Amino acid sequence: MFQPRYFKQHNIQALYAFIQEHSLATIVNCTEKGMLANHIPVILIQRGDKTFLQGHVAKVNDMWKQHLPNTDILAIFQGPEAYISPSWYPSKQLDGKAVPTWNYSSVHVSGAISFSHDKHWLIQHLTALSNHNEKEMPEPWHISDAPTDYIDKMLGAIVGFEIDIKNIIGQSKMSQNQSLDNQKGVIQGLNSQAKEKVANWVKKPNM
Repeated sequence: MFQPRYFKQHNIQALYAFIQEHSLATIVNCTEKGMLANHIPVILIQRGDKTFLQGHVAKVNDMWKQHLPNTDILAIFQGPEAYISPSWYPSKQLDGKAVPTWNYSSVHVSGAISFSHDKHWLIQHLTALSNHNEKEMPEPWHISDAPTDYIDKMLGAIVGFEIDIKNIIGQSKMSQNQSLDNQKGVIQGLNSQAKEKVANWVKKPNM
C-alpha cells in the first residue's frame, strides 16, 4: 500500500483496535488457480508476545484446498470511506485549484497461514469469535445455546485458519493534507450527506 507521510499510521495497538472494530477482512492468497479473495470475519488472538488472526471457511472453499505452500497471505481491513468533492473546499472559491479525492481508512496485514480441522481448536475459535461479536447484544448468543449434535455437524463443514502476523501497516487518509478551513468544509459536506462516521474521522484522523 502506498503510504504518503500525511496518512501513515504508526501506533500498532491502534491498528489492532481498528481490526477488532472492522473485523470483516478481505483475505487474498495465492492458489494453484491464481489469486483468490474471500471476505471473512476474523478475530485477533494474543499468545505471549505474538499476535495472530483467526477465522474459518467452508470446507468447499478453495482458499485452504489450493493455497500454495510457503506463500504469505494478505488481509485487508477497511474502515469509513467517502468521496470528497472539491466544491467543499473554501479554497476552491479563491483559486479553483482543487480536484476530487476519496477519504478512507485501512489496515493491511500479511503473514503465514496454517489450517486446522481439529474439533477442539474450532470450538475455541468459534467461542472467541462469537463472544467478541455478541458482546454488545442485550442477550449475547453463546455456542452452547445450540444443540450439541447441530454444532458437531456444522464443525464438520468448516476449516479453521490462523495467520501469524509478520507485517502490519495502516493508513488513514482523512484530509490531513488540507488546510483547516478545507477540513471544516469537508466535515460540513460529509454531514450534509449523512456520512457522520467519515466526518468524525476527519475531525480526528489518526487510528
